[in-house]
Amino acid sequence: MFVKSQDLAQLEGLVPATDGLYPYRMGGSVGGRFWDPDKRLPCQLPPWGNLYAVNVKTGKVAWKVKLGVTDSFPAALQNTGRPNIGGSIATAGGLVFIGATDDARFRALMPRLVPSCGSRSLGPQPTPSHPPTRHQTASSMS
Repeated sequence: MFVKSQDLAQLEGLVPATDGLYPYRMGGSVGGRFWDPDKRLPCQLPPWGNLYAVNVKTGKVAWKVKLGVTDSFPAALQNTGRPNIGGSIATAGGLVFIGATDDARFRALMPRLVPSCGSRSLGPQPTPSHPPTRHQTASSMS
């Protein structure tokens, strides 16, 4: 199983709940990410996003890689992981595809060989997306 994480600090407030199962709920005037909006950078140390391979039989993490790069950093420091939305899709042949990061890249991984990424730029505008869609025909289901 492949699971992505978005590792960003966020401040939330709790207020007393008037109904429901819990005595408190999120709310109030406190909230928001620690974020520099002009530079599009979180105000914490990276990594800011990872992709994990989890062994479903044991629940243990088989490997993880930083998911995304920060192009505005010097080349040696760009492998930061990035904020991301969406998920991955895996093929029966062992390829994993993900296009969830805000660095405008679509990635293909071959985790059976080594958890490394190949990526392709999707253009100048970073646009996180939903998981890729999987199609199955009636003849391939038999």
